[in-house]
This record gives sequence, C-alpha cells and structure tokens, in this order.
Amino acid sequence: MKYKYVFTFFIICCLAGNLFAQSAIGLYGGAYMGNFSGDSPPNSIYKSKAGYLIGLKYDLPLKEDLFISFSFAYANPGVKLNFLDSTRGQYQDSITFDFQLFTLPIKIKIISDNKRFQFTSGLEFVFPFKLYAENEDEREEIVGDLKKVGLGVLFGIGYRIPVNNNNLVIDFTYSQGLLNLASNLDQDDSYIPRIKTTSFRLTASWYFMLAKNLN
Repeated sequence: MKYKYVFTFFIICCLAGNLFAQSAIGLYGGAYMGNFSGDSPPNSIYKSKAGYLIGLKYDLPLKEDLFISFSFAYANPGVKLNFLDSTRGQYQDSITFDFQLFTLPIKIKIISDNKRFQFTSGLEFVFPFKLYAENEDEREEIVGDLKKVGLGVLFGIGYRIPVNNNNLVIDFTYSQGLLNLASNLDQDDSYIPRIKTTSFRLTASWYFMLAKNLN
C-alpha cells in the first residue's frame, strides 16, 4: 500500500513540472531527533535518540516568494524507553526502538524579502515499515504494533545560500504527530500503548533550479 503513495507522489511531481515554470528539485539529508509523546508503560518514560534522513524535494512556485514543496525521504530515527529503577530512584536505559520509515511532507514555503530566509509549514504522511525493540539480550520486530500510516504537522525555518544558479539551504524543522500511531490499544503489556511521534530535524538541501532562478 505504501508504494502506491510513493508512486502517486512522483506522478504528481512529473505532471506539475509541465504546468509550472521556475521549479526546483533538491537533494537533502541530515539529523533526525525522534521521540514519542503520549502514554508509556507504567514506571517508564520515552527519551529521544538521534537518527538520520535522506531524501528528495520538489518545489513549485505559486508566486515569486511563495512555493508548494513536496518531499520524499527515508528516515532511520530511534527512541529510548527508560524504566524507573526503584532502588536508585532513577530512570535507566532499558529498551531502544529502531525505526525505519518513509515520509511524505507537503508544505507551503514563504521566502523572505531579502531571499535569505524561508519559512515552511504543512502536513506530513509517515509510513513506518520496520520497528525493532532491542535490549541487551534480544531484538524483536514489533512493526505490527503500529498503524500503516501516520499524520503530522510540521513547521520550519531555513537559511538560503545562493551558489551560482542553485541554492544551499540549511533547515531546522519541528514535527508533531496528530494521530495515535499505535494499533494495539487492547494490549496492557505493550511497549507503545498510545503514542504520537515528535521530531526535530536539522538538514542541508542542495537545490537545482529547473528554469530561471527566482533569486
């Protein structure tokens, strides 16, 4: 099912390229600091863990300083589940969740008057296809405890560096899940009883202008 969405995304990009001039395609990658918000098992808390993401972007101009941006990325974030050690009164690293997922953000991008800053906001579809729970003794696949599709909202700010007719962009983005991603609400012993995803991302993008440079 997730591959149908990926295919549809690229079809939209190809068709849109014929409708709009001055579009741009970008390659990007960077750090992905993920976490869970919501319920956790008794006497435990979720902690963020660094990962990475790589992907493609396609920007279509609505006006000179206003774009709609499509992205497709592979991400490998992680989350830690720390249980309370009652003898010490401290939370100890216990279980690490290792994610593999695809993301499809659709954003509106606004460029500042000096062409140096950009502000983005939009929706993000998340398609997890692997999730491992790992401790010192074993590694267990639990992707079946997740729904196939998640939905989030994201906000970002970026700095643009013109390089000849192209652009290098440094982005900082925050994402907040809108829907419960867990599918196992009836399991009292689940590691992820009811969760939403959150993340902070620091990425670098290299944009190739497909027509006249708007800068």
